[in-house]
Amino acid sequence: MKKRWWTDTSLYGDLVLGIAASAAVVLLCLDLFGLLDYQYIKDNLDKFTTLLIALYIVSAVIERRLLLVRHQNNVLLEIQKASRGPYRGFSAIYACREHMPTFSDMIQSARKELYIAGIDLAFVVLQQLTTLQAKAEAGCCIKLLLVDAGDAAAPNPILDSLGETLDYHRPLKDVLQANIDKLCQWKSKLPKAVQKRIEIKLSMAIPTHIAVFLDKDQLSGRMYLEMLPPKTDAQQRWSLVVDSHQCREVYPVYLQAYKALWAAARFC
Repeated sequence: MKKRWWTDTSLYGDLVLGIAASAAVVLLCLDLFGLLDYQYIKDNLDKFTTLLIALYIVSAVIERRLLLVRHQNNVLLEIQKASRGPYRGFSAIYACREHMPTFSDMIQSARKELYIAGIDLAFVVLQQLTTLQAKAEAGCCIKLLLVDAGDAAAPNPILDSLGETLDYHRPLKDVLQANIDKLCQWKSKLPKAVQKRIEIKLSMAIPTHIAVFLDKDQLSGRMYLEMLPPKTDAQQRWSLVVDSHQCREVYPVYLQAYKALWAAARFC
């Protein structure tokens, strides 16, 4: 694949050296023609030094970021190569959310059924309710599974450790309860015929992925599985795509697991 100039990690360090070298050449030329103002340079030397240091820091940060992305892509490529054995590989592997289809595109791709399982489903609550309503109105069945926030009588024991592991900045119980309330209120305001196509359930289980199933029981079924590594920003999580017709050994295993998770959950 052709390398883009902005992904070349050696470019940014060279850029700083190039700027410094260019500045030196300009100063030399000015000195030869007697146009160099030594007093001006002396008065502003601290500013020039600060500028060069700032450029170096910025280039180092960008270079570190690009090296991390390159490392992630190399690891995922090795996983993809290794998976071309008994399981015939996955349909696709994405290093981060930036490279994968948007959640809106995923939802739009569902025809008969959409099943989303996650933690607080913030991406649904904040951005996708209108899209989900349109899909339900068009006849698509919607299933949403969140982690159960519990209550005073039956608290969910996993919330504190789960929130800390996934680096939530607010108590996870509060986030969950707010999103559950929003989803239930949203559903209650829809026409009765549309409400019948939308189910919302709460699970006490510890989630290991965010899963999006498109027409899960059809030959064209597809699932997106986003990993949940600890202390990792949501945008940096890597994902697998598994198609029912292509990954015939893997797909049924995950499908049955998420069907069992749904069956064990309670309606909100």
